[in-house]
Amino acid sequence: MIEEYSAQTGGRSLEEAQEIIAKGHPPIADKIALIDFDGTLFPFGFLFDFPDPLPGAIEALRALQNVGYKIWIFTSRLSPKWLESVDQTAGEHVHYITSILYQHGIRVEGVTAEKFPAEFIVDDKAYRYENNWEEIVGRIIGGR
Repeated sequence: MIEEYSAQTGGRSLEEAQEIIAKGHPPIADKIALIDFDGTLFPFGFLFDFPDPLPGAIEALRALQNVGYKIWIFTSRLSPKWLESVDQTAGEHVHYITSILYQHGIRVEGVTAEKFPAEFIVDDKAYRYENNWEEIVGRIIGGR
């Protein structure tokens, strides 16, 4: 039985993996945070504007890193649809994002447009699902 699960434990013991799974995410997601860039860390704007971060954003990243979270920046700026619409490269956007964060003393694990296993995602465009579709649709359609 243990052999069946060994490939799914993310390099952890079965007991450690079971504790992480009980928190509601796979072992590979433990201590991984996906944080949206535009509208969450920095105001949305043109590439290379270098605005000030949103209030509390840099302090939040530091606090998460101080307790062991690996920060990944999640952004639609790297999606093919976005890049085609602005005639820019993914490399330009990664450089911009990592540069502006570095100016504020933050280094991240990486920048991605992929939603991959994480303990949590912070995004200004998201609605948390908690068996509440009626509420979600009401907020979207009703603007509340």
